[in-house]
Amino acid sequence: PDSVGARNLSGTPNTMAAQAARGSDAGPDGWVEGTFNYLRRSTSDRGSLEVRSQSQADSATKKTVVASMFEPVKTRVRSARGHPELNLETAGFALAGGHPTSFTDWHSSTAVEAEYYPEMERVARRVLSQHGLRVQKAVCVNHIVRDESGNGLGPHRVVHNDYTETYPARIRAGFARAEREGLWTLMTRRGLTSADFGEQADTQCRLVVVNLWRSRSAVPLKTAPLAMCDRRSVATNDLCPVRLPGYNGETIDPPHEISLGHANPKHTWWYYPDLGPDEIICLKTFDTAAQPFVPTLHSAFDDPTTPSRYRQRESIEARVVCVIPQGPSAKL
Repeated sequence: PDSVGARNLSGTPNTMAAQAARGSDAGPDGWVEGTFNYLRRSTSDRGSLEVRSQSQADSATKKTVVASMFEPVKTRVRSARGHPELNLETAGFALAGGHPTSFTDWHSSTAVEAEYYPEMERVARRVLSQHGLRVQKAVCVNHIVRDESGNGLGPHRVVHNDYTETYPARIRAGFARAEREGLWTLMTRRGLTSADFGEQADTQCRLVVVNLWRSRSAVPLKTAPLAMCDRRSVATNDLCPVRLPGYNGETIDPPHEISLGHANPKHTWWYYPDLGPDEIICLKTFDTAAQPFVPTLHSAFDDPTTPSRYRQRESIEARVVCVIPQGPSAKL
């Protein structure tokens, strides 16, 4: 595999984005033009990649590395509001409304795990039950707080998915280690076992991971909104597995692995304009029932209609592992 140095990809707005036009309709059928950073196909021609953070590198070096790896592509981003046909089964994402939270201690990981994780586990159960699924276990395993003001990671402006098809095998390998590290300690504490990620998971149980994404601001989200690519428009050769040793300053063995997306003119992008504080975007980022596994690619993008000096984006994403007994009700 290649070893490619890169900056933390949760960065500043895309400096290559130019002025963009908005569709004539500003309502549910409206669209904006966004710029998305895709992995160049030439970057992965020699096989899978390994990306290491260059947090200590100078700005010029970071820009050179990023420019060599990614290509900015302009495309329309359509409003998903008013399109109930977009759901976890079809497009790989859905909007869950009516989920306000009174939690505010976002920068305390201990408090988030103790108080916010149970909220998200209930949301995951509710969303999957609306798709006809009986969830045996719903366990929130990690989260990321994002904040453009610098108090946390910035928006992730790279087309990606949180996992690859190797996810269960990597988790099993972590459980098998004599000395379990942070992620596996948390999983054990919250009730997950190696059996939930077993070799025969596709016949004994179904494993679905959802990313529950929300704005933490009291005002409608306009800055760096999240966009989702309809999974039906993604081909398997649009995906490149990338290992991330030292991801977000953490050293885990085996290392985290994500999918980066290659550009394809067939990709169809959607977003939820003016996302409110009681709304949660649900992304299906892993599913053992998907053969082949085609994830929900997603990325932040810069909406050209955002007013100047509008409130910066503050968001949190929580990943929930859902274990579903096999049977007639196990299909999305």
